[in-house]
Amino acid sequence: MALNSIKNTNLQAEQTANSNENGKADPIITKTKVDAIKKKYPTIPKKTMDDILASAFKIAKAFGTNVDDNHVLLGGTIDLYNVAAWTEDEKTAIKYLKKHTGTFPILEEVYYKTATKSKNLRNDILSYLSNSQYSDLAKYYKSKGYNWL
Repeated sequence: MALNSIKNTNLQAEQTANSNENGKADPIITKTKVDAIKKKYPTIPKKTMDDILASAFKIAKAFGTNVDDNHVLLGGTIDLYNVAAWTEDEKTAIKYLKKHTGTFPILEEVYYKTATKSKNLRNDILSYLSNSQYSDLAKYYKSKGYNWL
């Protein structure tokens, strides 16, 4: 029981640190994080990783979850959203999600660690896509042999 409590506390601390780093939208921090992710997947070609990175940022922008559009007050207790972030561009997000059927777990990691303030891509897909859009996307992934969604 105490071990789970320690794990949860450590995870929460890591998430807070990740959010704070991403909140600065510092290209050096982003590059460092991307390099670390690239090392985890040495068999993925550089061009594919660059494409995944670009897509993660485009999906975040389309959902309005990108760090440039979202600012916080009082140490993260209040989120201020840019007006541009109030409307989602689902079509753009779906277009980029469909590009990465085979690399969805990597896209998900890049989205969480670099493009947003520790936002979970699966949760955002459920939050921002309508039921029919989600069903269509899940069918598309399934047709490609993946059950990520």
